[in-house]
Amino acid sequence: MGPKNQSLFLVAAIGILLTLAFGVCAQSPAVSISGLVVDQDRAAIKGATVRLRQGTTTEERTTVTDETGRFRFDGVSTSATTLIVTHPGFSNLERAIDFSLDFKASVEIILMPALIAESVMITSGHLATTPEIVEKTPGSVGLIDAQTLERT
Repeated sequence: MGPKNQSLFLVAAIGILLTLAFGVCAQSPAVSISGLVVDQDRAAIKGATVRLRQGTTTEERTTVTDETGRFRFDGVSTSATTLIVTHPGFSNLERAIDFSLDFKASVEIILMPALIAESVMITSGHLATTPEIVEKTPGSVGLIDAQTLERT
């Protein structure tokens, strides 16, 4: 191999090594995230929806907690990750996971009860125009204020 061919070979080899090095650095390693979803009394919440959003994409992965409140996502890149946890009767929770600062393979999510609505309106298509009709209408009619709801 002549000096010119050796120089070309050396430049090509360096180029390939740099390309491989940048490719390896650009890829985030895949990890697993597992966790436990509980209420404020540390009781497991079965059936909570856990969504995983990575980076700035709108793509999400979703799972549901098992009977012990546990969930798991495998093959998660270490880029910016957000967990969104929801369950009827509880406030939604959104938590950013920063792998470079405080990565933990297991996270605990505490959901707080949702606030009680101050008023609930129930309507009917049946018009009660006289006291006799009201009395014959199945069901009951009453007003309950927020303080009464909070005491019960």
